[in-house]
Amino acid sequence: IMQSTVLAELMELQNASEDEECFGNWFAATTAAKIYSHYVQLDQDRNGMLNQQEMYNYNDGSFTRLFIQRVFEVSQTYAGEMDYKKYIEFVLAIENPSSKPAFDFFWKILDVQNDGFLTPFIIKMFYREVQAKLSENGIEPVKLEDVVVEVFDMINPSIALTVYRKDLERCKNRDTIISMLVDYKAFWRYDNRESLASQQAAQQAQQQQQQVSQQFNYHNISSEIDDALA
Repeated sequence: IMQSTVLAELMELQNASEDEECFGNWFAATTAAKIYSHYVQLDQDRNGMLNQQEMYNYNDGSFTRLFIQRVFEVSQTYAGEMDYKKYIEFVLAIENPSSKPAFDFFWKILDVQNDGFLTPFIIKMFYREVQAKLSENGIEPVKLEDVVVEVFDMINPSIALTVYRKDLERCKNRDTIISMLVDYKAFWRYDNRESLASQQAAQQAQQQQQQVSQQFNYHNISSEIDDALA
């Protein structure tokens, strides 16, 4: 908690006035209600717990089945189902991937064999699931070998083809790497990052042009009113 944004959000809520809206704050009533609402929506059998199939629907099913399976394997469950407390911990990790608790959580998920390091075999294992979901959604997937090479290039481990925890932890792109191995939408965004950035830049330029035009029109109208009153 100390290394995440959670403590700062708690202080923000404490310092906020009763009428002030703390949008996105984990401890704000609106945020808590939203998280609980999502939990209830996922609980299709209405037993107050979530099984793997129900959790698979999280975020419109963007996460792979292998990832959800691993979430349940590394988390405390009750008869194979997740309670609300563990669900909140899951959401905290997803929404705050840069925090140390989140990294601890994701590392346990990726370290399938509990060896303390990742190999090309493990990267392939996770990306195959992403690759399948991309195909299911009509998206041409990137070749498996290309993704493995790119992941290792991004991490640049101290020992070739072996990623220890410290290698991934010090990598500035670790959040991106983790998300692209478990979330097909995140992988698509990464793979299309240049075109998305161009689209965003074009939209911002268009908005700026509209603002300039509105200001120009306003000044013209003001001048016309001044001339008419003169």
